[in-house]
Amino acid sequence: LTSYLTSFAQNEKNDLLNEVLNKLEIDKAECFDQLITHHDFGKETLFVIPTINEEGDGYAILNSNIILINNQNHEIIGKFQKNNDLYTDAVRLDKIEIDSSLFRISNSKSAFKLIFSYSNNNKPNPYYSASMSLFINEKESLLRILKEYDIETMNGETDTNCQGEFEKHTKQFQIIENSNRQFPEIRVLDSIRNFRISQNCKMELVQTKITTDTLRFQVKEYKYAM
Repeated sequence: LTSYLTSFAQNEKNDLLNEVLNKLEIDKAECFDQLITHHDFGKETLFVIPTINEEGDGYAILNSNIILINNQNHEIIGKFQKNNDLYTDAVRLDKIEIDSSLFRISNSKSAFKLIFSYSNNNKPNPYYSASMSLFINEKESLLRILKEYDIETMNGETDTNCQGEFEKHTKQFQIIENSNRQFPEIRVLDSIRNFRISQNCKMELVQTKITTDTLRFQVKEYKYAM
């Protein structure tokens, strides 16, 4: 019964996806299928539908289509569309995730949170990153107020077996409460850890430090920036 219900729900979402593509006049063949994702928030469903702008040997340039759908009548209640918005190449865009929890900006405003995961396939110099974009729905438009801000990165140098050195950044966000601002400042705490891996594959933490930055809302551009 569980597998049947799961399959039924998935078929429903596939039907809804096809309905959305028809509304946007997007051919299914244009979609970059492996990165399409969605999340059901109860009364509404958010779809992320990358489409191919240009594709070549080992790379693709993608258009973003981020669509918010009313689950009851299937009407589009918010959308963000931008050409040449995403890139995947030697640093590969592995997946896009929609966080199930909203990012609280203030008591009256929350944002949808998208996480973009990147990596390379380079054993001597491995790299990984996760970045966050924030979208708010205003007047049937999804507005991107933060674009792919790194929340986690790791890079290093190795001998391709075990021995190597790595640096990892992990960021946390704190809203700086200020009732006079519609979009308050966001404090970013960056925890930086340096690791060393010995020839016998034993990992050692070498150094830890924390730095602080602040994201401030730029009214003219209508987005957060340093």
